[in-house]
Amino acid sequence: MRTATLILFCATVFGAGLAHSPGGGSEKCQCRGNLMQSVRIKHIQKLQGYPKTVFCGKTELIVTMRNGKTKCLNPDGKQGKKLLSKKEQRSNRRSQKEVREEETK
Repeated sequence: MRTATLILFCATVFGAGLAHSPGGGSEKCQCRGNLMQSVRIKHIQKLQGYPKTVFCGKTELIVTMRNGKTKCLNPDGKQGKKLLSKKEQRSNRRSQKEVREEETK
C-alpha cells in the first residue's frame, strides 16, 4: 500500500513539474511544429507579432495570407527579422505622431 502511494505521489509531482517546464504541456503557443522561413510578401494580408510571455516562452510571428490561411513565420529567420523590425518602426512612428498631436492640444 505504501509503495503504491509513493509511486502515485512521485508520478503526480513529476508530471506537474513537466507540465510547467518550457515546452511542457501548459504552454499556450499558437505556433506549433514547423515554422516557415519565408512567405511571398504580396500574399500577406496581416502580420501579428507576439513577444515571449509566461504562457508561451518564444516569440511568435503569425502571418495571415490573402486566402485566409495563417502561417507561422520563423522570427529568427532573415525575413522574420526584417518584418518584425518594419512592424516596430511603424509602431514607433504612430506613437511619435500621437505624442505630437497631444502636445499641440
